[in-house]
Amino acid sequence: MTYELILMYIGLHLLADFYLQPEKLSCLKMKNYLYLLVHGFIYFFVFLVIGFFIVEKYFVITLVLGVSHLLIDLIKTLLLRIRVISKRKDLVFMIDQIIHFAIILILIGLYAKNHVHNHVLLKHYLWLQVIVSILFIGKPSNIIIKELFGKFKPQDNENTNEFPKAGSAIGFLERAILLFCIIMGYASAFGFIIAAKSIARYEKIKDDKQFSEYYLIGTLASVILTFFIYLVSFIIFKQKIENIFL
Repeated sequence: MTYELILMYIGLHLLADFYLQPEKLSCLKMKNYLYLLVHGFIYFFVFLVIGFFIVEKYFVITLVLGVSHLLIDLIKTLLLRIRVISKRKDLVFMIDQIIHFAIILILIGLYAKNHVHNHVLLKHYLWLQVIVSILFIGKPSNIIIKELFGKFKPQDNENTNEFPKAGSAIGFLERAILLFCIIMGYASAFGFIIAAKSIARYEKIKDDKQFSEYYLIGTLASVILTFFIYLVSFIIFKQKIENIFL
């Protein structure tokens, strides 16, 4: 059950650190430590509630994860106040998330190695894989793509008449469809989605070279990220975890 338990905690991390952390809260915690504590409490509470039903000695694990998360976010906040480092928010974001995942992997992996878990939710790991993958291809993927490739966005497209966050919604739907196509063994069917998306943007792609390049970068990044999430969640991750902790 080691793999399933780690997967569950990764899902909880994605839920608490992204979906339950609005953009406004993310900005406010950079200016006021009180909001950082609010985020830390929400993170702790999510792990505490779920752990209560599934994991033995859940409070100790939750406390360690909550405190470590708060300390890492505090260090990140302090670093981003340094002008030189603030220019590389993308790098800071990636390192921050890698450390969070590493702590979950090591702590839960070592804990699960010495404890047997037979909770019904952990037995249906296929659903866990799907849920965690969906959580990953949503807001976290939007932020990753924005942080890494936002600098390529044409300046004259900043104030378009499109609906707010329409691009993020389209990106999520695109990745969700691709993910389910891969799971069902019909990855090639995604070509039709790309074609439909390109037709909808045809005039803009044809007339604006900068936008067409940005569009291509975003689409390819979205596809690569979805394949990566599938490989990690469904294939590589499980094999590696079993070899390390079992």
